[in-house]
Amino acid sequence: MSKVGCCLITIFIFFGITSHAVADQITVEKKLLDALTCQHDSPADLIREIARTPSAGLMISNNQQEGYDEKIAIKTKHELRLYGARSHTVNLAFENTIRNFNATVYSVFKGNPQKVISALKLSKDQSEARIGDYTNHPTGTECPATIGLTIINKSTFALGCGWCNGD
Repeated sequence: MSKVGCCLITIFIFFGITSHAVADQITVEKKLLDALTCQHDSPADLIREIARTPSAGLMISNNQQEGYDEKIAIKTKHELRLYGARSHTVNLAFENTIRNFNATVYSVFKGNPQKVISALKLSKDQSEARIGDYTNHPTGTECPATIGLTIINKSTFALGCGWCNGD
């Protein structure tokens, strides 16, 4: 085979592998955003599944605990983007230190919280057992998955999915 033929094969293999890796990364990022916005039957199980499956572009921290002690952090190489806001890390934890925020699967974003509040159709939540200061107020089941958002400062906010106040 000629040198040109070998080079072309190498280039095709490289781009095939690269495009596959990019597609995998996009899929993982979509799954993470789905978990954050309660678009999966079990956001916590989706995060656990991603944490068990090594993927290029992810750094995973898992304390291997169960129940309320469980903590998983998935850091992405590429920014997660949601309506212009950006984040790199998605967490699964039953407790966090963010005031007025009780989502179990969550991320802290940089960007305009008002854009996200509008896009996700969230509204102020005054209830005692709220997931965040703004929620989507789901109805229908006793313990529905709820999108919660709490503004930390002008350009930083926590967004995530919780249910029954994280229980």
